[in-house]
Amino acid sequence: MKYNIKKSFRVGALAVAGALAIASCTDDWNEHYEGTATTIGQSYAGTTMGYLQSQSNLSDFVEVLKATGYVAELNDPQVLTVLAPVNGSFNKDSLMALVNAGQKKQVVNRFVKNHLMRYNISLGGQEQEVYLLNDKRVKISPLADLLVQHSKVQSPNIGCSNGIVQVMSQYLPYQTNIYELIEDDWAAFKKTTTEDLDSIPSLYNFLNKFNVDSLDERRSVYRGVDEDGNNIYVDSVMIRNNKALSQLRAYLYREDSTYMAIIPSQKAYEDRYNEAYNFFHFNTSFNSDPVVRDSMQNYYANYYTVSDLFYNMSQHMNGPTKEDSLFSTVYSRSNPKYDVYYHPYAPDSLLSRTKSIVECSNGEVRYMDDIPYTKYQNFFREIKIEAENHGLLQTGEKWTNANATTWFSKSTTADSISGGGYMIFNASSSTRNTEFSYDVPRTLSGTYDIYVRFLPYQAAYPEDTLHTNLPVQFRAGLFERNEKGTMPESGAYQFRNPADGGRNFLTNPNCIDEVYIGTYTFKDCYHNTSTVGAYFQLSSYVTSSQKDKYTKNMIIDYIIFKPHVEATEEEDSTNE
Repeated sequence: MKYNIKKSFRVGALAVAGALAIASCTDDWNEHYEGTATTIGQSYAGTTMGYLQSQSNLSDFVEVLKATGYVAELNDPQVLTVLAPVNGSFNKDSLMALVNAGQKKQVVNRFVKNHLMRYNISLGGQEQEVYLLNDKRVKISPLADLLVQHSKVQSPNIGCSNGIVQVMSQYLPYQTNIYELIEDDWAAFKKTTTEDLDSIPSLYNFLNKFNVDSLDERRSVYRGVDEDGNNIYVDSVMIRNNKALSQLRAYLYREDSTYMAIIPSQKAYEDRYNEAYNFFHFNTSFNSDPVVRDSMQNYYANYYTVSDLFYNMSQHMNGPTKEDSLFSTVYSRSNPKYDVYYHPYAPDSLLSRTKSIVECSNGEVRYMDDIPYTKYQNFFREIKIEAENHGLLQTGEKWTNANATTWFSKSTTADSISGGGYMIFNASSSTRNTEFSYDVPRTLSGTYDIYVRFLPYQAAYPEDTLHTNLPVQFRAGLFERNEKGTMPESGAYQFRNPADGGRNFLTNPNCIDEVYIGTYTFKDCYHNTSTVGAYFQLSSYVTSSQKDKYTKNMIIDYIIFKPHVEATEEEDSTNE
């Protein structure tokens, strides 16, 4: 069932303005890390854990390690570099409270592993970029600067039997990636209301349904086996994977690329979801089960609400030219008109309504109070049927009664012909009119304006100077699949000429003429299905007494279904 907004929210978790956004990213954790630092020595002969336990000013860090079960790892032969913050540089009591409240995994990932690195990592003669044990990237400064990221090193390069200790006068702040920030924002939002938010349309709820995390056995640590012979893991490292983000090619949970994410307010998300929902009403021919159809309707409403929110800034096309154009992660060269936004930083453009920016470990989040692209730029797109596409031409006399020939133009008008090709339809006999039908693929349950582009006689026969161009007099109809999922063979919807209300249309024989047929609203959606929901039919209408006035032969460049824009809607419904 479609979700209806029953109550407005004062706070939007997914569009948290500056203060709340920063709080969800840093303030909660800053409560755990506050204080001053002291000085220690520079050498030790035992393990890294032994060194930590030997230093009184590292006792708080040791206590957190013991509480989270991370002592054995620092006594093992495996080589680790430890960034050990001194007592008073972080809030030990708050971290211990989180462990006692059942949030040990969070403390391990956001604090313990945020201060550990694999292998011996020393401050040396040049800057390095390395990964922490939680896969966050940090910069290690040259020895002279004594910095890890922006945190000060108090005593560097203390060699131990199984690694190196860098004693830190400051803790290393945890920097969320974009996906973690979305999770944190939603958790903060849920604290602001007593309502059940688990089923409402939201960015978090949509993405969370598609998490398929798996255990990374290579990096996980186990101690023994259970009675069934299964490993008992004391440190389970999970490989994050999200099928929805994979489909969007936006791996916001990875640290190896740089993304920009637009995060709309919760109200803006729901508004666009509800708008998109109406366009994806699937016919029974897709699936007879209404639950399945409703599930797909919900999926596509969410998918197209988020599909242009993410931008991979590591890709070359979003590099030096990003001021001129930004390509979303779903951009395809096969359909270059969509999913690209020009002059995105200009006033009244894609990014102009940014309210606040939060830097993350793998890019930046831009919070907005709306979704900065229209449905016409996003999912409600034109359907163009190239006449030379035989695959869409219906066969069988009940649908097509004409001699059809495909041509690819080599004339001087070729640049004016869409795709360089067209179809010539001639009457199958002197006593019959020309009639043919095309599939209309990928229709949404929305309203379209329909146009047919006719070519003049000279476009097809430029060398023929003997014949005089005649206008085509024709009629247009449309067959739509019914509620039972079957296509009717008669009773087509008949279009009326908007100029006079009659059934006949006329072309201008002296030019390339795009004729407006009218408007049609489809009841159902056939998006990404193998079933075609409608046939569009053209037929000449020339009586025996009109044969010297009109021609039955039609030269078609294309048929196009353009999304209808209401007068009350934004006029500029297409991208630049």
